[in-house]
Amino acid sequence: MRHRGARAVVLAAGLAAACGGTVTAEQAAATASGAGGATTASSASSASSASSASSASSGGSGGAVDPGCSAAVEAIAAASTGAHTCTAVVRLDYTSLKILGFQIVCGPYAHPTEASARAAAQMDTGYGQSGSALAGAMSADEVVLWQGASDFGWGAAVSARDGLTVFGGTVVWNGAGDITYPKTWKPAAEIGLGCGPSGIPVSKGRGFDLGTGQPLSAAQVSAALAPVWATALPPGFGQVGYLFDAMVLLYPRTVGIFDPATAEWIVLVNEGWLE
Repeated sequence: MRHRGARAVVLAAGLAAACGGTVTAEQAAATASGAGGATTASSASSASSASSASSASSGGSGGAVDPGCSAAVEAIAAASTGAHTCTAVVRLDYTSLKILGFQIVCGPYAHPTEASARAAAQMDTGYGQSGSALAGAMSADEVVLWQGASDFGWGAAVSARDGLTVFGGTVVWNGAGDITYPKTWKPAAEIGLGCGPSGIPVSKGRGFDLGTGQPLSAAQVSAALAPVWATALPPGFGQVGYLFDAMVLLYPRTVGIFDPATAEWIVLVNEGWLE
């Protein structure tokens, strides 16, 4: 069921996003803690969203909204309008956390089984039918599929809300893997760099290391989410729905000897209507 009253307040928060400032990992963690760690259906209530809109419009550059940030917010909202649920896939440099590019994948709700998630990953990335399901077969965020690299390995993620593949990449022992999905990326400038914080709470998140298959620490997840929340993405998504949760993947490209120069963080931000 669509909740239009709450959507109107979320829309106001998105429109009020101001340019300027940065979000540190510590600020992101504090924001998430203050919001109960999640921007779900309940925490995206009228009260918290109205507070976010007020904070965004009165902060930054004295209440003024930078035209470039407004355009980025509107473009992100337009890219996700008309879909039931979307996932933003954001690439970050491992060391600097600089955003390298992003993509938005949207579709109607279609909760996949593990078998259908594997089939989707196999079709889009060339792998997925074998390996482990790191996040569990009944995940609420993403089905994360993984094959460790004794020689050649891979990782893939499929949205648990619409069954669409949102990431795929190979990992090579003492070699160089590559991202295989999405096939194309939007330039980093289009995500509205420096257009936050918007006052929208950081989504509840978790993550996995695609080199080892182990969960990421809360500090690693918070650090990767912080630069994404300093962009126009949260208010852009907030115009058309709720920010549900986030998944962070450490993508090393090579194992055996970890190479920070080629590794990336992949941040998956999930948005949509309540069913």
